[in-house]
Amino acid sequence: MTEIHHIGIRVGDLDAAIRVLGLAFAVEASHDLSPPAGGRRIAHVEFSNCRLELIHDPHAPLPGDQQAVIDHIAIGSPDIYRDMSELSRRGFASLDDAPREAAFGNLVAAYDDADFSGIKLHLVAEKVEE
Repeated sequence: MTEIHHIGIRVGDLDAAIRVLGLAFAVEASHDLSPPAGGRRIAHVEFSNCRLELIHDPHAPLPGDQQAVIDHIAIGSPDIYRDMSELSRRGFASLDDAPREAAFGNLVAAYDDADFSGIKLHLVAEKVEE
């Protein structure tokens, strides 16, 4: 539970963000093909050492005139139930009673940013392909 899975970034224009990152760094995006209701769109952009999760949510406008803000940092978890229990034992309670299915079919547990000095953290267990 010490590897960063991805960094979530809320963007004002998902297509523009994907386009500029592709142009600048020759990276490609994969889109979540089963986005949640409400018009929220999510894409992952893979770098050799990091994944960015780009999030466009029309119901969560960006502050001021910003085009993007860091939303969260996701920590990879090989066993999300065990890791949630361990964090609970250390005094960190998840905002989720149990892991929930999120983008790309992954399991996620979110934690209150107040518990982590203003950093919004998620535990993520990647969907296992059957």
